[in-house]
Amino acid sequence: MVSSLIPDCKELRVYRVNIEQAAEILGGKFQVLAPSFKSLLEKIDVKKGTKVLDIGTGDGKLAIALALKGFLVLTGEPRGDTSKYAKQNWHENASKVKVDHHIKFQHFSAENLPFDDEKFDYVSLYGSFHHFEHKKKAIQEILRVLKNQGKIILIEPNDQMMQKIRATHPDHPDADDPRKYLGDFAVKVDFYQFDKVNAFIIKKI
Repeated sequence: MVSSLIPDCKELRVYRVNIEQAAEILGGKFQVLAPSFKSLLEKIDVKKGTKVLDIGTGDGKLAIALALKGFLVLTGEPRGDTSKYAKQNWHENASKVKVDHHIKFQHFSAENLPFDDEKFDYVSLYGSFHHFEHKKKAIQEILRVLKNQGKIILIEPNDQMMQKIRATHPDHPDADDPRKYLGDFAVKVDFYQFDKVNAFIIKKI
């Protein structure tokens, strides 16, 4: 049963680590991105039991930031994905900052989400949107599982970050702007620029 995969708000521990402390513990890319995550998530009012579907786990950076904020996080990657992005150890990172019990993992594809309509309060994506083969279909599916007035938190690397990525991965696909694919949907978009990333908060209306 899908709902059992979402953490129960009754199981949530008191958070003893904030995002700045998590940045010190985890270091690396999380430390670089933590200020942007913090600024973006401060724009969101998280109520007890707020459920978020995180598409594209990677090493868990955004899922961890969301859990630290108080979200109940269900994160996932496509089954059979053999890319380096899908093989990263998110659970180890989450354990280091004591939010591993607030995040659940499930295999799924963004273009065919195995969830009921209007299931989630938020859907989040960090650096995964530009990898989707059928972006408009993915947005359609995301909006289907998003509650009315729910929001998509979509983060893509900016030009500066893309240059760094391309230095080691020259074939990496370009970052993309989701606004190009939203013309047929009833949404409102807020756009934010940060040091390393561009962020879009897309509200279903």
